[in-house]
Amino acid sequence: MKKQAMQSQVNPAQQIAQLGSAPAPVGGWNARDSIANMAPTDATILDNFYPSASSVDLRQGSLTYATGFATRVQTLMSYSSPTVQKLFGCNSTGIFDVSVGGAIGAAVTSLTVGSGQYANFSTAAGSYLMYVNGVDKPRLYDGTVWESVDSVSAHAITGLTTTSIVSINAFKNRLWFCLSGSLDVYYLPVASIGGAATVFPLGGLFTRGGYLTAMGTWTIDGGNGVDDLAVFATSEGEMAIYKGTDPSSPSTWALIGIFYIGEPVGRRCFCKYGGDLLFLCKQGLFPLSKALQTASLDHTQALSDKINPAFAAATTAYGNNLGWQITVFPLNNAVIVNVPTYIGTAADQYIMNTVTQSWCRFQGWNAACFLVWKGNLYYGSETTVVQAWTTNSDDGNYITGTALTAYSYLTPSYAPFMNQTGLKHFKLIRPVLLINGAFDLYIGVNVDFNDSQDYSIASAAQASGSLWDTALWDTGIYGSGPVTSKDWNSIQVNDGYAVAAKMQIRSKIANVKWQSTDFVYERGGVI
Repeated sequence: MKKQAMQSQVNPAQQIAQLGSAPAPVGGWNARDSIANMAPTDATILDNFYPSASSVDLRQGSLTYATGFATRVQTLMSYSSPTVQKLFGCNSTGIFDVSVGGAIGAAVTSLTVGSGQYANFSTAAGSYLMYVNGVDKPRLYDGTVWESVDSVSAHAITGLTTTSIVSINAFKNRLWFCLSGSLDVYYLPVASIGGAATVFPLGGLFTRGGYLTAMGTWTIDGGNGVDDLAVFATSEGEMAIYKGTDPSSPSTWALIGIFYIGEPVGRRCFCKYGGDLLFLCKQGLFPLSKALQTASLDHTQALSDKINPAFAAATTAYGNNLGWQITVFPLNNAVIVNVPTYIGTAADQYIMNTVTQSWCRFQGWNAACFLVWKGNLYYGSETTVVQAWTTNSDDGNYITGTALTAYSYLTPSYAPFMNQTGLKHFKLIRPVLLINGAFDLYIGVNVDFNDSQDYSIASAAQASGSLWDTALWDTGIYGSGPVTSKDWNSIQVNDGYAVAAKMQIRSKIANVKWQSTDFVYERGGVI
């Protein structure tokens, strides 16, 4: 009894250090919410990291595909017939066949403007591609021959000036054209690539004026089966929607309504998205099924809602630059919005995961245009066509991912009722990464919503102090199979209540999947 009493008075030493964990920011880039009211799965910076459903992945790279262009490749086009598939790149000197990659040959046809629109269209006579830019005569390709289309060419178009055709769309087995500086739209006879174009004036519908920017085809289910609607967008943000087949017959053609959404950004402002139609405007990226539900535009219905402040800043600063485009890339479940930050030389991409609707930003792909061809993603650049989202480097160069996570009070998932808002002294940090090759890592923390404080990292791999955004460290070389990297790193920061991880990862050979971030800290009082 005496021995037991003595043992009961001996208490084991109380553990001072505690372990806390925060998930990788799979919720993606958040430019909308206050940093003090942001989900712990979000990030205030997420560059060159792609948020998947279960991890945040260092983006894949790019590989030069076709070379030798004299000027910037501003349009990529695909041609597809039952027997032939072709890829073409357009610049200010002509259209070039880049189907097999490598050094390009002579232009298949000359141009003076490389930024244009195109459509594939089939008739009983064959499969065709038509390119228009509002300056040159439209170029028509039949799988073998290129033709400059005017009122006397082999496939003549009459009733309009063909050099004014600036936008093209196929709808209900007809080709439709928008003209430069006009609110009139023209259409050809059914199943025809030439003939007399008929004008369909829309100027009386739009009270804000301007000109037609683009036409799109919106596929919906109106209750009687799937149907296509014709959508016309003006430069002033108004949109007219029609249903029917024959614009010359009131019994088969009807106006559904006139809507105001917002000024379109560029002529490539429409993109099919499953059974919906995406519209790119200064107010964001909207699916029409959501944008037109109410009389006034509900900005929260934008797919870009979570990054709308950044999106609005970009459209304000760069909205007049050529190169804005929406591209859906099914292989990686991505919607890509190309943002030309400096005309002719630089671009970013705002990218959304279509499964989770999480956003990120890619940098380093200076694209003027994008296209998915044979399931792969390509973009036009300064003097090349580049295959994107492939390999682990940008033509052998490093890819650097940069992230700053949302703040977390480190409430454990197994005990969400636990109050973790007390003061903490942070001591160690480790990112949990799944990797299969060499990479460089730089990691640090911010505490209590302060991004300007000084901090330092203590690590045997680091010879001297480094600054955020200027240095990378902790190089590790691993085997060919994926392994988990979870090394602890010492940190020296002020005490605080909430913590955010900031990280740079650089590699040119590795797949890197960021899964979570762990912290060791000592708890203090509430104050």
